Amino acid sequence: MRKIIIYFFVFFCHYSFAQIAKIDSLKNKVEDSSDSEKLNIYLELSELNRTGSLDTAKLFAEKAKQLASRLENQIALAKSYLELGSISYLQGDSKEAILYYEKGMDIIGDKDEVLLYSLINNKGNSLIMSGQLEEGLQCYNKVLKFRRTIQDTAKIADVLNNIGVVNYYKGNYNAAMKNLLEAAELFDQKGLKNRAAGIFGNIAIIYNEMGNYKKAIDYNHKALANYCQLENYHEQAGLLINMANIYKNMDSLNQSIKYSREALLLAKENGYIPFISLAYSNLGLAYEKKGYYEKAIDFIQRSLEIDSSQGSVEKQAKDHRILGGLYRKQNEYNKALFHLNKSQYLSEKSNWVSDYYDIYLEKSKIYEALGAYKNSLAYYHKYTRVKDSIFNKEKHHQITELETKYETEKKEKELLQLSEENSKQKLVILKNRYFALGILFVLLVVVLFGALFIRQSKIRSRQKALELENKLFRSQMNPHFIFNALSAIQYYVTSNKPVEAGAYLSDFAKLMRLVIENSREEFITIEQEIDAMKYYLEFQKLRFENGFEYNLDLDENIEKEETLIPPMLTQPFIENALEHAFKDRKSGNKLIVKYQLIKDNLLVEVEDNGIGREKASTEKKTSHKSFAIDVTKKRLERLNRKNKNKTFFEIIDVKSDKNTPVGTKVKFLLPLIYKDN
Repeated sequence: MRKIIIYFFVFFCHYSFAQIAKIDSLKNKVEDSSDSEKLNIYLELSELNRTGSLDTAKLFAEKAKQLASRLENQIALAKSYLELGSISYLQGDSKEAILYYEKGMDIIGDKDEVLLYSLINNKGNSLIMSGQLEEGLQCYNKVLKFRRTIQDTAKIADVLNNIGVVNYYKGNYNAAMKNLLEAAELFDQKGLKNRAAGIFGNIAIIYNEMGNYKKAIDYNHKALANYCQLENYHEQAGLLINMANIYKNMDSLNQSIKYSREALLLAKENGYIPFISLAYSNLGLAYEKKGYYEKAIDFIQRSLEIDSSQGSVEKQAKDHRILGGLYRKQNEYNKALFHLNKSQYLSEKSNWVSDYYDIYLEKSKIYEALGAYKNSLAYYHKYTRVKDSIFNKEKHHQITELETKYETEKKEKELLQLSEENSKQKLVILKNRYFALGILFVLLVVVLFGALFIRQSKIRSRQKALELENKLFRSQMNPHFIFNALSAIQYYVTSNKPVEAGAYLSDFAKLMRLVIENSREEFITIEQEIDAMKYYLEFQKLRFENGFEYNLDLDENIEKEETLIPPMLTQPFIENALEHAFKDRKSGNKLIVKYQLIKDNLLVEVEDNGIGREKASTEKKTSHKSFAIDVTKKRLERLNRKNKNKTFFEIIDVKSDKNTPVGTKVKFLLPLIYKDN
C-alpha cells in the first residue's frame, strides 16, 4: 500500500533587493534612514528572516505595512501584503495567506504588472496547500502566460515547477515529470543551479513514488546540499521529511525515524507548523511498519490536530486514511470505516485522485474481514481501476525516457562547448577518456568498500569492548550507592527511630527495584531516569528531614518516552551535593536538575546552592573518596570515545557578584539518542 507524507517545493515570487546585506547591519541603518528608506529596509529584513525566524519576519512586514499606509505608498503596501502572505503560508495558514494576497492584488491593480502576477502566483501556492487544485492551476496558467510574454526565463521555470506539483497531486506523473525537467533545463540555461535545488527535491519525490529509491536519494541529497549551503532551514526541514519517507518506503525504518526526528526538531526550533505535522505523520507511518500501532495512532492523531487547526484539506484526508488503516489492523472496523469515509469525502471535495486507491483497498480488506464479500470485491475493482489509471508500466517507461532525454541533452551541450574545431576527433578522445576513468573509478570503489568494511569491523569490535567496560562500571557504581543507602538505614536503627527506619526501608525497596532494573541496560529513557531520581530524592528528604528542596526541569521539546540516557548518570552529583554542599545547613538548600535540547545534543545540568567545592573539600574527612563521581567520569569518557568526541563534561563553581562561592554546577553534553536508533 502506498502511504506517502511529503513536502513539495513550490516557488514564491518576491522582490529581491539590489544589496543583500547582513541582518545586523540593516538594523543599524534604521535609525538614521528616511521613511522611504526604512520602508525598503523593513521589507528586506522581513525577507531575510523568512528562512530563519518567521515571527521576526512578520514583525518587520507589519512595520512595513504600517509605514506604507502612513506614507500612502500603494506599491510598498502591496509588497507588504505579498510578504505577509508568504509568511502565513510558511506558518501553515493558507486561508490567511490568500486574504493577504487578495488585498495586495486589490491595491496594486494594473499599476505594476510584475507585482500583480507575483501576488497571483503566491495565491496559487496557497490554494494548492488548501486542496483547491483547479483554482490554484488557474492562477499558475495566468502567471505562465504573462511570464512568457515578458520572456522572464527564470520565472517561467518557477511556474512550470509549480504546475508540475499540481499534476503530481492530480495523479498525472508523466506530465509532472515533463514540467519539472523543462523547469530544470531553463534554470541550467540561466546558470541558476541553486534555484534548481527545489526542482531536484520534487523529482526525488516522483522517483520515490516510482520505487526508484537510489535516484530519489541522489536527487534529494543534491537539493539538501544546496539548501544547507544557503542556510535555508525551511527547505532543509522539508527535504529531511522527504528523506524520511524514502527510507520508510525502503523499510529502513530506523533511518526514517532518525530523519523524521531531525525534521521535527528543526521545525519546532523555527516554528514551521506544517513540518511539525509532516514529521509526526512520518513517525506514525514508520511505527506502523514496525508494528507499534498504538504509538503510530498517537503520532497520526497529533498530526491531524495540527492539520485540522490549519484547515489543510489534503493533509486531513491523508491523516484520516492512515488512521483508517491502523484501526483496521487492530480489528476496530467501525473506527476504521469512520476515518476512511472521512478521508474519501475530503479527497473527493478537493479532487485529490492520488489518495483514492488506498482508501478503496482498505475498505476492501475491511469488508472481507467482516464477511461482506460483495462489498469487498466492489471496492477491490475500484482500487485496481484507479491505480491503473494513475500509474502503469507505460508511464514508468515514459518518465524514465524523459529524464534520460534531459540528462542526454545536458551532456551533449557540455560536449559541444568543448570546441567547434576538430569536434569529432575530440569527442572520440573524450569518450575513450571517460571509459578509462570509468574503469579506474570502479576499481577505486572496490578498494574503498574493502577498506571501509575492514574499518567498520574494527570499530564494531572497539564499541563492543567499550560496552563491556561500561557494564563493568555500572556494576561498580551500584554497590557504592547501596552502601550509602544502607548506612542511612543503620543510622535510624541505631538512633532508636523504628518508624522512620520502616518508612525509609520501604522507599529503599522501591528504589532498589528501579536501580537493579535500570543497571541492566546501557541506556534507559529520560522518563525512567527521572522516575528513579524522584524516588531517590524523596528517599533522601526523609533522611535529611526535609532539609532541602529540589526541581527536575525537563525541556518541553524532549520526548521523554523516546530519548535515551545512561542510567544513574546524575545520581552521584546529586549525592555529592547532599553529602557535602549542604553540610551543616538545615534550611534554604536547593537542588536543580535540568534536561535541555541543544541542537542534536542533550545537555544535563545539576546545580546546587551549597557551600562550594573549595570549602567542601576542606571539610571532607580525609578517608572519604568520591568513588561514584570518578566512575561516572570514566563512563562519560568511554561514551565520548564511542561517539567520536560528542560528549562534554565540566564542573563549574557558581559565584556571586562579590566573587564568593554560592554553589556548584555540573554540566555534561550527550549525543541525542532515541530508542529506535
